This record gives sequence, C-alpha cells and structure tokens, in this order.
Amino acid sequence: NPTNDNVFIKTNKNFGQVTMTLTDLNGRQVYSKRVDLFGEIEINMNSFQSGIYILNIKGEFINSNDKIIKN
Repeated sequence: NPTNDNVFIKTNKNFGQVTMTLTDLNGRQVYSKRVDLFGEIEINMNSFQSGIYILNIKGEFINSNDKIIKN
C-alpha cells in the first residue's frame, strides 16, 4: 500500500465466505464481492480513480477495515 493496479489479500487461515467491499471517502461503495477468504485474493483497481478507499472484509469469523491508497 499504496497501489497503482492490484491489491492482494493473503491469509494462511480459512475465514470461509466473506464479503469484501471498497468504499471511497464520500461513502460510495465502489466494489463488492463475495469470496472464500483463504490463500490469496486479488482486487483489480485499474479502473478506480486515485484516492483513499476503505476495504471492509466481513464474514462469520472476521470483520476488518483497512485503508487502501490508489495512486
């Protein structure tokens, strides 16, 4: 972080089904995907504008918020 193209989420623990969302600083949800969170997940950010985004990963065993900076 920061990124120009892709964000990779890596985990050694299986968190099961989660919903990953990206929200811009104006509160608009610009990305949402339901995935099995284990191993490596990639989010392609090529089409997003430069700025700061909040990545939320929410599931039965996880609820995480992280800041992503897109150059």
